[in-house]
Amino acid sequence: NKFSVGIVTNGTLLNDNIISELKRMNIDVVQLSLESIIPEEHDLIRGKGNYKVVMDKINKLIKANIPVGLTITLNKINIHQLREYLAWARDSGIYGVRIGVLHRWGRAIEMSEEIAPSNQYEEYKLLYRAYEISKEFSNSLSITLERFPVNTIPNGCMALVSFAITPQEEIVPCDIFAQTDMVITHLSKISDLYQMWDDPKYKKIREHF
Repeated sequence: NKFSVGIVTNGTLLNDNIISELKRMNIDVVQLSLESIIPEEHDLIRGKGNYKVVMDKINKLIKANIPVGLTITLNKINIHQLREYLAWARDSGIYGVRIGVLHRWGRAIEMSEEIAPSNQYEEYKLLYRAYEISKEFSNSLSITLERFPVNTIPNGCMALVSFAITPQEEIVPCDIFAQTDMVITHLSKISDLYQMWDDPKYKKIREHF
C-alpha cells in the first residue's frame, strides 16, 4: 500500500511553472473549488472574477494531463444546478467531485440566510437532494458526499481515509479542518507517515468520524 498525494487549492497561485512541476512530480490529483458552473453564482461565494481564474487553471491542468478534482460547497443558490454541474464534470474529464454543505464558519458567517442553510435540518435537506442527484452519476464519476455514501467514502468523511498537511505544516484529519484547532501533530515531529497513520491516537480520531 502507498499514500496518494493530492493538493487542495483555490487555484489563484497556480501558474505554468507550478503546473509543469506538478506534472514532473506525477501528483495524483489537484483539487480546486468550483461552486457553480454559472459564473455569477461561483463568484458570489469565492469573490468577483474568481470563476474565470479557476476555469482557466482547470483547463490548463487537464491539458497537462494532471488529474483534476473539484469541490463544491452546497448552498440554497447553487443546489439547482448540481445535476448540470456533475454532467459537465463527467464530460470534461474531471477525476472526481467532493460535495459538502456550506457551514456557517469562515466567509459563510458573512453570508445572508438566503444563501447559507440556517440550521442542521436545512443542511440535511440540501445534502439529501444532492445524494439523489449524485446517484445518477455514480457509475461515471467518483463522488464524495458529506454524510452520505455514493461510490467512494462510506459516510463522505475524508478523515476516514486520509489526512491533510496545511501550509503551516500541521497535520489535520481533513483539509476542512485546516483553519480549526483540530491538529494531530506538526510535520516536523514525525519521521514516518505510515507510523503516524497506524498510531492508536489517530485511529481513535478516525473512529470518531
